[in-house]
Amino acid sequence: MRLSVPDQSLPVPFTLRAQITNTDLLFQPPALDFGDCVMGERTAVKLLVRNPGRLPQTFGFVGLPSGLHFTPNDGFGYVLPGEALERLVSFQPPIAGPQTFSITAK
Repeated sequence: MRLSVPDQSLPVPFTLRAQITNTDLLFQPPALDFGDCVMGERTAVKLLVRNPGRLPQTFGFVGLPSGLHFTPNDGFGYVLPGEALERLVSFQPPIAGPQTFSITAK
Protein backbone atom coordinates (compact mmCIF):
# COMPACT_ATOMS: atom_id res chain seq x y z
CA MET A 1 0.00 0.00 0.00
CA ARG A 2 1.03 3.56 -0.50
CA LEU A 3 -0.22 6.49 1.55
CA SER A 4 -0.04 10.00 0.15
CA VAL A 5 0.03 12.86 2.63
CA PRO A 6 -0.91 16.41 1.48
CA ASP A 7 2.06 18.81 1.34
CA GLN A 8 4.53 15.92 1.52
CA SER A 9 6.50 15.12 -1.60
CA LEU A 10 7.60 11.61 -0.64
CA PRO A 11 5.01 8.83 -0.41
CA VAL A 12 4.76 6.88 2.85
CA PRO A 13 4.95 3.12 2.21
CA PHE A 14 3.56 0.78 4.86
CA THR A 15 2.39 -2.78 5.22
CA LEU A 16 -1.06 -3.69 6.46
CA ARG A 17 -1.40 -7.13 8.07
CA ALA A 18 -4.61 -8.75 9.22
CA GLN A 19 -5.36 -12.12 10.69
CA ILE A 20 -8.81 -13.61 10.27
CA THR A 21 -10.31 -15.19 13.38
CA ASN A 22 -13.46 -17.07 14.22
CA THR A 23 -16.14 -15.22 16.18
CA ASP A 24 -18.21 -18.28 17.10
CA LEU A 25 -18.63 -19.43 20.67
CA LEU A 26 -18.80 -23.13 21.48
CA PHE A 27 -21.23 -24.55 24.04
CA GLN A 28 -20.75 -27.81 25.90
CA PRO A 29 -23.04 -29.67 26.10
CA PRO A 30 -24.77 -28.52 22.88
CA ALA A 31 -28.18 -29.48 24.33
CA LEU A 32 -29.32 -29.18 27.94
CA ASP A 33 -31.35 -31.96 29.54
CA PHE A 34 -32.80 -31.15 32.96
CA GLY A 35 -34.31 -34.62 33.36
CA ASP A 36 -37.37 -34.97 35.57
CA CYS A 37 -38.23 -31.72 37.39
CA VAL A 38 -40.58 -31.25 40.32
CA MET A 39 -43.08 -28.37 40.06
CA GLY A 40 -41.99 -25.50 42.28
CA GLU A 41 -38.38 -26.73 42.56
CA ARG A 42 -35.37 -25.64 40.57
CA THR A 43 -33.12 -28.11 38.71
CA ALA A 44 -29.71 -27.00 37.40
CA VAL A 45 -27.07 -28.13 34.90
CA LYS A 46 -23.65 -26.71 34.02
CA LEU A 47 -22.97 -25.11 30.64
CA LEU A 48 -19.44 -24.43 29.38
CA VAL A 49 -19.02 -21.39 27.07
CA ARG A 50 -15.73 -21.52 25.14
CA ASN A 51 -14.14 -18.89 22.89
CA PRO A 52 -11.84 -20.57 20.30
CA GLY A 53 -11.16 -17.25 18.54
CA ARG A 54 -8.35 -14.72 18.97
CA LEU A 55 -10.52 -11.79 20.10
CA PRO A 56 -12.52 -11.26 23.30
CA GLN A 57 -16.25 -11.90 22.91
CA THR A 58 -19.23 -10.60 24.81
CA PHE A 59 -22.33 -12.76 24.93
CA GLY A 60 -25.82 -12.83 26.35
CA PHE A 61 -28.66 -15.32 26.42
CA VAL A 62 -31.78 -13.41 25.39
CA GLY A 63 -35.50 -14.10 25.18
CA LEU A 64 -35.34 -16.85 27.79
CA PRO A 65 -38.43 -18.99 28.28
CA SER A 66 -40.31 -18.76 31.56
CA GLY A 67 -38.62 -20.63 34.39
CA LEU A 68 -35.11 -20.64 32.88
CA HIS A 69 -32.31 -18.73 34.65
CA PHE A 70 -28.56 -18.31 34.12
CA THR A 71 -26.06 -17.55 36.86
CA PRO A 72 -23.95 -15.57 37.28
CA ASN A 73 -24.87 -12.24 35.63
CA ASP A 74 -28.25 -13.42 34.29
CA GLY A 75 -26.60 -15.09 31.29
CA PHE A 76 -24.46 -12.15 30.14
CA GLY A 77 -20.69 -12.28 30.08
CA TYR A 78 -17.31 -11.65 28.55
CA VAL A 79 -14.98 -14.46 27.47
CA LEU A 80 -11.33 -13.94 26.55
CA PRO A 81 -9.56 -15.66 23.63
CA GLY A 82 -9.03 -19.36 24.33
CA GLU A 83 -10.93 -19.08 27.61
CA ALA A 84 -13.84 -21.21 28.79
CA LEU A 85 -16.45 -20.05 31.31
CA GLU A 86 -18.84 -22.17 33.30
CA ARG A 87 -22.43 -21.03 33.74
CA LEU A 88 -25.15 -22.63 35.82
CA VAL A 89 -28.45 -22.97 33.98
CA SER A 90 -31.43 -23.62 36.22
CA PHE A 91 -34.98 -24.48 35.32
CA GLN A 92 -38.15 -24.30 37.39
CA PRO A 93 -41.05 -25.65 35.32
CA PRO A 94 -43.91 -23.15 35.01
CA ILE A 95 -46.35 -25.87 33.86
CA ALA A 96 -46.59 -29.64 34.22
CA GLY A 97 -45.60 -31.96 31.39
CA PRO A 98 -42.71 -32.34 28.97
CA GLN A 99 -41.23 -29.09 27.68
CA THR A 100 -38.88 -28.33 24.79
CA PHE A 101 -37.52 -24.91 23.89
CA SER A 102 -34.57 -23.17 22.22
CA ILE A 103 -32.14 -20.73 23.82
CA THR A 104 -30.66 -17.84 21.84
CA ALA A 105 -27.17 -16.50 22.53
CA LYS A 106 -26.10 -13.19 20.98
